[in-house]
Amino acid sequence: MEVHHHPQVTHKEKPWKEYLLEGLMIFLAVSLGFIAENIREHLSEQNKKKELIEMVSLDKELGEKQFFEL
Repeated sequence: MEVHHHPQVTHKEKPWKEYLLEGLMIFLAVSLGFIAENIREHLSEQNKKKELIEMVSLDKELGEKQFFEL
């Protein structure tokens, strides 16, 4: 089995500003993802609440109708 060695490549050292920018971008990405998830969950809860209110009002109306028919 042959082993291929990569030639020695010298890289320029990254300036500290690039590390700072990368950290900021990661922080923003995680924060925006968290905010988007909270908004999605809030909208989902609002829709569920609306459905439950409609179901309760429908049950109330049916109950009153059955009560007054007696």
